[in-house]
Amino acid sequence: MKLSVKKIIAREFLILTTLILLLVLCALCISPYNAFRRLQIDSIKSEISAKKKEMDILTLIYNKKLTKQKEFFNESFEALSSEYQLDSSETTWKGLAKSYHSDSIPYFYEKKWDDKVVKFLNSKGFNDGKAFETFVGENLFNQNDSINYLKSKKIDQNVTELNNQSNQLNKKILSSKEQIDFSLLIFEIFFSIAFPLRFLFLGIKWSITTIKQKE
Repeated sequence: MKLSVKKIIAREFLILTTLILLLVLCALCISPYNAFRRLQIDSIKSEISAKKKEMDILTLIYNKKLTKQKEFFNESFEALSSEYQLDSSETTWKGLAKSYHSDSIPYFYEKKWDDKVVKFLNSKGFNDGKAFETFVGENLFNQNDSINYLKSKKIDQNVTELNNQSNQLNKKILSSKEQIDFSLLIFEIFFSIAFPLRFLFLGIKWSITTIKQKE
């Protein structure tokens, strides 16, 4: 085999080897990229967890009161709805709040409410108006409850936004198939550029050599 042919083969082999090395390097770079994205996701998840704990603390008392209100309404509805119009827990407790703030619950208990209502309240352990008034006062939302609830709603919105960010970052992590496809794409791009360029390089080299030749 002529030396010139050997040189051509060696040159082509070097170009191919360089492209393969670039392919391997590209594949190796994807792992740090994915690792960085996972770190971002883990950081967001930690922030979400902290915010959920904060939200739980803010709404702890509110939710306990809300549960008590709903339980009392459901029991009242079951016992009294056949004779009284009970629209909802919210409406019922608004009426109780109005009576509580006007200090009229003991009066209603003793003078206004009929026997069936009083009998129902007695069955729940409220043997007088004062006991029922205490129960209502303990389970009405106060200003602090409302402020904490509004804070928790804002935190909940923030958590939703963070979850969306986490989902978007998760979509950017390349799967095994995507890693292979991306690496092959890079290989094809470099291949399509490198091999035509070698003719340009050889043409320039030949031109320079020819110009330097003496007549």
